[in-house]
Amino acid sequence: MDNKKYIILYLLPLFLYAGAIVYSSTISDLPTIRGVVTSEPVPKGAWTGDELEHIAVYALLAFLFFRAIMQTKYQHVGVATTIIFCIVFGLFNEFQQAAVPERTFSMKDILWNFIGSLFVKLL
Repeated sequence: MDNKKYIILYLLPLFLYAGAIVYSSTISDLPTIRGVVTSEPVPKGAWTGDELEHIAVYALLAFLFFRAIMQTKYQHVGVATTIIFCIVFGLFNEFQQAAVPERTFSMKDILWNFIGSLFVKLL
């Protein structure tokens, strides 16, 4: 596969999606699944659907990264590299959120990101 085709078909979707994740992390009042379904305020400690959002977002990120790496000479380390990439990206994302008003660093979110990235093992 030539470089242009690889960039357009594999790297561009990955970078655009990763960029969307980074951008969404800079939004102070990003609604959760529960916040979209109902306008009622979410009580502290209540389930918000945040876990499912993290799992789904990082499962897709892992898929896009894995898909891109499988087109290279490094495909023999595809799964491990994908999971490591998602962990590092998730850590970066959480540190970034810590600098945004009304957002916080969360170890639970890192765990959900990791779980989402494990879906790459199903491919």
